[in-house]
Amino acid sequence: MSLGFRDLDVYQEAFRLGVWAGSFARQLKNARDQRLGDQIIRSARSVPANIAEAWRKRMYPAHFAAKITDAEAEAAETQVWIDFAYSDGLIDSTLHASHRQAYEKILTQLTNLRRTHTSRQAVPRPHQPRAQKP
Repeated sequence: MSLGFRDLDVYQEAFRLGVWAGSFARQLKNARDQRLGDQIIRSARSVPANIAEAWRKRMYPAHFAAKITDAEAEAAETQVWIDFAYSDGLIDSTLHASHRQAYEKILTQLTNLRRTHTSRQAVPRPHQPRAQKP
């Protein structure tokens, strides 16, 4: 049985944080906070979505690397929105620290996945017929 994107630890953790983002945003009452919650949802849920897309493109190293890079960018963006949520008093220091740490781990895992997967030839080169001798 082949490994699917849902089997990747990095996907599972990113998905868990994306689910948290949805429940966090639902608790926000005023419009300004809800806009921040929407940003957190969008970026947090984009991380596992990009991992899934990358996994399906893993036969093409450049495409794989591009989607993993997108996931890294979304994870970093989510860190910023979580910093704003902390700065605005919407989350406490414990939750802020645990999410910062979780996203740092995700970023490390994504970087390692990109480096490992794109450093080897993912697919053999297409067969080139030999020139026939006259």
